[in-house]
Amino acid sequence: MGRLERGEDGCYRVGLRLWEVGALAPRGQGLRERALPFLEDLSQITRENVQLAVREGGELVFVERIAGTGAVPVRTRVGGRFALTATGVGLVLLAHAPPSCRRRCWAGGSSGSRR
Repeated sequence: MGRLERGEDGCYRVGLRLWEVGALAPRGQGLRERALPFLEDLSQITRENVQLAVREGGELVFVERIAGTGAVPVRTRVGGRFALTATGVGLVLLAHAPPSCRRRCWAGGSSGSRR
């Protein structure tokens, strides 16, 4: 039905139909569409990685990522989820988060695991 696909390595991945449904989710799309021209300009000027993420509790979810032509490769991907304390982008979001979120994160309330 297109929800899952099995790769040649035997591992399952998100199928095309499920990906389509996820791509229609409005939460990050409006932000992504408005920010994309600025992200592209920044990427061209700096030739570095440019990333856009949103905070969800003690974690962040990457909404867009542009790889810089001369930049060091990074392990982030659109849709990837990290603890706020595990990335530079997350630390910036954490600095501007409500005090209660900052207290929870620094007290160990979010794991450093990636998904």
